[in-house]
Amino acid sequence: MSGAPLEVFLKLFALGVLWSIPFFAHGQTVTPDWAEAPQPQYMLAPKDHILIRTPQAKKLDGRIFQIQADGFVTLPSFGRVQAAGVMLGSFENYIVGRLRKSRSADPKVQILVVSFKEHRSRLKTN
Repeated sequence: MSGAPLEVFLKLFALGVLWSIPFFAHGQTVTPDWAEAPQPQYMLAPKDHILIRTPQAKKLDGRIFQIQADGFVTLPSFGRVQAAGVMLGSFENYIVGRLRKSRSADPKVQILVVSFKEHRSRLKTN
């Protein structure tokens, strides 16, 4: 009886490997359903902490910034920027535009909200 869980695991593992062989053999990739699902938009607010990732701007890349109570965030080389009340995607696009003007032809920017005060009305689904 002690070998039963191991035997079940091995059978399920083999089934998963066999199922995936046709995809890998033909160079296809499988995209999970959630990757294509529309993501809710998030409106930035005072006291949010945002992580900015952009390899083209060393002063911003990998740093966490707090949106102040007045709705502004101070970013190196950019100064004070209005962030509260702006949708996250729009703020990313703003940073891309500023980088494009000053540094890079095709900047990559990702902004993640790493902490926030709960407020339900800031989420908007498409």
